[in-house]
Amino acid sequence: MVDEARFNVAYRAWRHILLEVDQHLWQITEMPAPMKALVVATARLGGRYISSIMHRYARSKGFRIRAPATTDGRRSHTVSFPAA
Repeated sequence: MVDEARFNVAYRAWRHILLEVDQHLWQITEMPAPMKALVVATARLGGRYISSIMHRYARSKGFRIRAPATTDGRRSHTVSFPAA
């Protein structure tokens, strides 16, 4: 059984993978351009499909998807949680 906290960890990990695919997959894939375009497009569409499945699962269980942490732009630490 997945609780809300564990779901959010998995969701954030998947969201990070999607960001990496969007930003870097084209540069790190070493194939001819037509094949590279097919691989990147498939990864992007498939990733978003899995993300939509995760959203439906969260809604069905009543989970709240937490917003990702943000940075203030000047420093590299996150500002969404108070420091201890």
